[in-house]
Amino acid sequence: MQGEHTFTAMAGFLLTAVVLPVLGVIVVARFDGLDKLSGKAGKRFAFIFTVLIYLSIGPGLGIPRAASVPFEMAVSPYLPNDANRTLWMVLYSALFFLVALWLCLNPGKLVQRIGRVLAPSLLILLVLLFISFVTKGNVNVAPALDSYQSSAFLKGFTEGYNTMNTIAALNFGLVISTTLVSFGLNERKDRITHTVYAGIFAGSILAIVYMMLSYMGMCSSGVYAVQENGAWTLRCIVQQVFGDGGAILLAAIFTLACLTTCVGLINSISQFFSILFKNFVEIYLESMEHRIKENTLMTKQNIFYHHIVPYLGEMKFWTKEEYLTFSRAMMNKEESYHAFEILYWCGIRLGELLALTAEDFDFEKKTLRINKSYQQIKGKDVITTPKTRKSNRVLTLPDFLVDEMQDYISRLPWYLKVDDRIFTITKSGLHHEMDRGCRETGVKRIRVHDLRHSHVSMLIEMGFSAVDIANRVGHESVKVTYRYAHMFPNKDLMIAKKLNISRNGEKDEQKEPGSKWET
Repeated sequence: MQGEHTFTAMAGFLLTAVVLPVLGVIVVARFDGLDKLSGKAGKRFAFIFTVLIYLSIGPGLGIPRAASVPFEMAVSPYLPNDANRTLWMVLYSALFFLVALWLCLNPGKLVQRIGRVLAPSLLILLVLLFISFVTKGNVNVAPALDSYQSSAFLKGFTEGYNTMNTIAALNFGLVISTTLVSFGLNERKDRITHTVYAGIFAGSILAIVYMMLSYMGMCSSGVYAVQENGAWTLRCIVQQVFGDGGAILLAAIFTLACLTTCVGLINSISQFFSILFKNFVEIYLESMEHRIKENTLMTKQNIFYHHIVPYLGEMKFWTKEEYLTFSRAMMNKEESYHAFEILYWCGIRLGELLALTAEDFDFEKKTLRINKSYQQIKGKDVITTPKTRKSNRVLTLPDFLVDEMQDYISRLPWYLKVDDRIFTITKSGLHHEMDRGCRETGVKRIRVHDLRHSHVSMLIEMGFSAVDIANRVGHESVKVTYRYAHMFPNKDLMIAKKLNISRNGEKDEQKEPGSKWET
């Protein structure tokens, strides 16, 4: 339809079908996910917008279309007239999605399977078709039709957006970022840099493919009548250049093109909804902690963490090195810094942190008492007493944390009482601080609650048993009962010492006089 105005129309088309998608991939990678990007417009908007995008571009349209298009374009026209097309489509779709399932079951191998096999094969077939057309194809360029006569650029611009490439790019940005992490690019700055490189490289190839297809369409505009869509035009070109044998080439091109898109969509959507589901369940478990019986909560936690989570991917956490990198960005705001120090090195819950008072610390015995939790109900501060026996506990603090907290509490406002909360920052404030620290340091973004997971992971790496860890973090152990706890009376002291060594080395560093917060 573009005919003699093809080059003008393609200039507009490439802006929305190539340039915008590349920018979309880069921006999503910059924010570590579409949900965080759309969160700039508000949490409710982020949730609704992100879910609708993933559902519409995936199971609502893109994924089923990926099987129907190659069947209708490359298989159905070559079936016998008396063939049962519904049955053939069911069989083709079943085979198509079985292959897609096999590719998606191991996301870590997507780069090898798609990047090194499927995508190159598709490009080779397209280049073969293009070269064959240039050397043997009939050429007759016709005048432009419809809107392409008067406003070719704007019409191309609109049609480029209608490819839905830009919307799909919002999904694929997360896949690219995750893949780069699997290659060992943990620094956020490195991931963004490599995403830009990958986006420009892939966008250039995509532009070349579009230009090859458009050139063949332009040269054939006076040879064939306008077809139902571009796929039928391509079928006519293949028939002209290769004869009946071209059906195999066409089937391979359509199947590979749609299969790679389908696999990318399934992988990105599954990652998003697995994370979303885990967040929902963990919020539910946290909210129910003080509302249902201990045994009931334990049963729910056991089902979720041992029978569901293994199928959703690993829990996020920070290594010691990642946390120390992050904490340096927090040192310009001492309340945030000390709050994160307690969360990471003690593994307590966020509600337990926000309920802490000065009298909960015993600096002579180097202990911290956990016996209450903070939450906000209908805009009011509410302090509750944990109902479970394990939540009421006394932790031994590592030496460096004793020094830090003693220094912090000594400089709190004089009018605060010993039973006043020492951390007045809100939960949303801590989330914003974590966003800031991750943005400044490039450390991967985890949730505030994942600091508790990070503490547990660190203790497991140090070799402590499930009972030791359960006693420290106030968790019920599913595998080990309480009757074994009395066999480890000094383990909490050992944990504190090992944490101190992990942070400062075998010997405490020489402390300089004065506070590091003094200006």
